[in-house]
Amino acid sequence: MTDNTLYKWVVLTVCVITFMLVVASQLASVSPSIPVFMEVFNISATVAGLLTSMWALARVVMALPAGGITTRFGGRYTFILGVALSAIGWVTTSLAPNYSVVLIGRFLMGLGAGTMSVAGPVIISEWFPKNRLGTAMSFWTVAMPLGILWELPLIALMISLWGWRQAFTLFAIISSMMIIPLVITLRREPPNPLKPPSTLKSLKFTELLSNKSYVLASLSIFFSLGMWGIYSTYIVKWCMVKGYDYITASMLGTLLNIGCVTSQLISGYVSDKFFGGSQKPTFIFGNTLASVLTVVFAYTSQDIMTALIVLLIGIGVAPITVAMFVIPISMAKPEQRGLAMGFTGVFIYSSYILSLLAGYIYDTYGLVMACIATATLGFTGMLIMLLGVRGSKT
Repeated sequence: MTDNTLYKWVVLTVCVITFMLVVASQLASVSPSIPVFMEVFNISATVAGLLTSMWALARVVMALPAGGITTRFGGRYTFILGVALSAIGWVTTSLAPNYSVVLIGRFLMGLGAGTMSVAGPVIISEWFPKNRLGTAMSFWTVAMPLGILWELPLIALMISLWGWRQAFTLFAIISSMMIIPLVITLRREPPNPLKPPSTLKSLKFTELLSNKSYVLASLSIFFSLGMWGIYSTYIVKWCMVKGYDYITASMLGTLLNIGCVTSQLISGYVSDKFFGGSQKPTFIFGNTLASVLTVVFAYTSQDIMTALIVLLIGIGVAPITVAMFVIPISMAKPEQRGLAMGFTGVFIYSSYILSLLAGYIYDTYGLVMACIATATLGFTGMLIMLLGVRGSKT
């Protein structure tokens, strides 16, 4: 094994751990913070929900600029910038005298998270060849759900023991400290770096958009990831509608994440091992599986069957979460990787709005229609990928 072969896994490990500690914690902190903020700042549940909305909005806003910065200066500098923005966001939130400042802090966190989400996959692509990119990116993708899995109860415990300001201050410190291992690890030149700045001066965004398959792939990811966003938002509520108590419904929601995390690692390996790094076959299979089972879920009443379906839906959506990072980088030219992730990032983070649509359909027409609408999004994404996206690079 060469030095670079070993070192690329060191780079991946540091990036994944950093993303888990800095970004996953931002989302994990929402649920335990909402009841506290409602009491401390005397706000409604709707206003408290802006914790997520402001964060998601910032990620959408930052996607394209982060792509441009990554393309111009490289993934490592942009990634560290994202960590710094996140740390500033944590500090701002922890010192907030009112809820408006809390939201400013959340927006800054979102800017940091959006920057890291674009730069991270580019860094990985600089170290891993395309036929191993799926495996590497599956580890990157696991960082968010795995981080939330253990950070959410930890943050809830810290808030209950120390208070929310102290808990947020701790994560501000952790975020700041993660810059040190990043600087040390990423100082080495990768084997597949972005092209020199002189080449990038002539790079035009319109050239990237002229690749119709790439644009359609981004659109496919938008619809397909929207299905996952709906499930991650409403799975507990939908299970409670089926008659389960809150604890049982929450456990079923955990099954969804367990299925997703497990399948993410397998999906990347399968794509690399059997399809030469192409994400399209696993994407179509997983999307179809999740879409079909979404309709079945609406009519299921048996406990074991419900649990199995939720687990399988998590397994089905996992290839989507891996493909959303691999496909843009694989389809773009080497010098376009930053812009490609930025443009696709707009579609990725905009897909959160589809959760609002599903919520409206559920409130108006009930669970069955909400599930059918969710499945329709999945099938739409699958058909776009199947019929519209051409080439072996997907």
